[in-house]
Amino acid sequence: GDLFNGGEAISRGLELSLQCNLAGASRRDFALPFQVTYTYTHAEFRNPFDSEFSPWGQVKRGDEMPYIPGHQLFLSFGLEYGRWQADISGKYTGSMRTEAGSGPVPEFSRTDSHFILDGSADFTIARKTRLFAGVRNLTGRRYVAARRPAGVRPGLPRTFVTGIKTDF
Repeated sequence: GDLFNGGEAISRGLELSLQCNLAGASRRDFALPFQVTYTYTHAEFRNPFDSEFSPWGQVKRGDEMPYIPGHQLFLSFGLEYGRWQADISGKYTGSMRTEAGSGPVPEFSRTDSHFILDGSADFTIARKTRLFAGVRNLTGRRYVAARRPAGVRPGLPRTFVTGIKTDF
């Protein structure tokens, strides 16, 4: 809950996204929604300073900010038919610095890049109520998601979810 001042910083990036129905607009009985989104981000400190916040430490102008991935990619493909809906999606996140710095990132000062697949299905049982089930991290991929606080933090393991959604 502590706040730390990072001084001047600049964050630049580019995001490209495409969404479409691969079944075409003329099909009313089913849909094949597809989405792809790519994000590039570069964030750096613009002034030197010393910080008591350990991920920053002694910062030089131009040091990259920690925990901001340079590359992210999201893909999703689905099927909608009558009261059924299912999709599979994947998200790639590039490795990230866990400490401010520039140049090559030492192995123990970064997270792992990773690609995670998720799957889900919904069935509409009433006008505003749906049953759902899903699996996050379908392949059970293991990766380092963070190194703070207090050491290495793993990414979400394979996780099953199920329930009922109701819109009010």
